[in-house]
This record gives sequence, structure tokens and C-alpha cells, in this order.
Amino acid sequence: PGLTFVTYPEAISRLPLSPLWAVLFYLMLLTVAIDSQFGFVETINASLIDEFPKVLRHRKKTLSAVLCLLKFILGIPLVMQGGIYVFQIMDWYCALLSLMIFSLIECMVIGWIYGVDRFYTDIEMMIGYKPCMMWSICWKYITPCLLVLMLTFNILTVTPVSYKAYKYPSWAVGTGWIIGLISLIPIPVCFSISLWRSEGTLKQRLKEKMRASPNWRPQLDAFKSTFDSVTLLQKKEVEDTI
Repeated sequence: PGLTFVTYPEAISRLPLSPLWAVLFYLMLLTVAIDSQFGFVETINASLIDEFPKVLRHRKKTLSAVLCLLKFILGIPLVMQGGIYVFQIMDWYCALLSLMIFSLIECMVIGWIYGVDRFYTDIEMMIGYKPCMMWSICWKYITPCLLVLMLTFNILTVTPVSYKAYKYPSWAVGTGWIIGLISLIPIPVCFSISLWRSEGTLKQRLKEKMRASPNWRPQLDAFKSTFDSVTLLQKKEVEDTI
């Protein structure tokens, strides 16, 4: 907030025709924010539709409208007189842990559980060619190591949230930790539920859940035959090496 609403306006005010540059700057900021919201809403849309396809697949417009209304209501406290203090809590603790943990889990799942080769095949079906090998190295080694280092550094150097000279009370700090960690709760909860519904010993259940599902297929029929043929070829190559 300080960079956008303090530093940049101060710099713009020193330019010739400063009102014009100020209007252009904040118009640019508005369009970037709206563009970002498209991505946020579509991500939630796609997740809910994939989870409840029979109910929501033909109600995408209604779902988008409901999500936009809900996000608008949740954002109202952020534009009130004390909104900057609420925003600072959310920004402080969400960026501290949850984003890096999500990124680390995503890299581990793609690189080591689902498999880079399978992921490359999926990307090739979507864009027509495989990415370069550098992406594989980043997903499996470089990015996870950097995320672990950054996460460790943030935890060791964490300080209570503050805004300018204002020090937040203990209950606000606790609320910040809850906000930062609440987005991580579904991961162990859903994993535990899936583990509980499986059959076999605990070791067998863990082994089953820590590898890609053999029943996964692309949604579009045009890609299913290609996916099956590539999967069979990969299995044959593995068997030949064994």
C-alpha cells in the first residue's frame, strides 16, 4: 500500500502535467486489478465445477455472479476507515506462510508424485509441444529448495505485524495467524478423509494416495485416445528398462 498510494503519488506529483499522469496511473492500476480478479474468480469457478459437475456445469454464469457478490461483500471491510489495518494483517501473514507452502506442495506433487513426464504429456496435449527440460529441473529441484530456504528464513525472522507506528494487539496477531493458516487446513483434512475412506493397511493407503490415479483421463474426448496411447508407451518403456 505504501508504494502504490504514497511513494508513486509523491513521484507523480513532481512530474509535468501531474494530474494527467495520476489519472493514467490509477486507471492502469484499476485495469490490472480487474484483470487479476478474472483469474481469481475463474480459478474458484473451475475448482467448484470440477468437484460438483452435475450441479454447477450448466450454471457457470450464476456461480460467477454469486462468487463476485461474495467477494464484494468480503472486501467491504477493507475499504472502510480501518481497512488498511485489516489488509495489513492479511497481507502480512498470508504471504508469510501459506503462499510458499502451497507452492512447495505444488512442486512436490507435480515433480515427484504425479510425475514430470505425465505433466509434460498433459502440457503437450494442450499446447502442441513439450516444454524444455529446464522446467523439469526447476519443478523438481531448484524451486523446492529455494522455497524451503525462504520459508525457513521467514519463520526464523518473523516479527509481529505492524503498520507504520501502530502495534497490533495480541488478539489481532492471533487473528492474523488464523487467517494465514486457514487456507492450509483443507489440505490435511481432505487428505485424512481420503485416507480414511480407502481400504487396506495404513501403509497401503499411504502408498495408494501418494501416486497418480490410474483412472485419470482428460475431459475432452479428442485427447483421451492420445493420452491412453502415450500412457501405454510410457509403461512399456518402464517395463523394458526393468
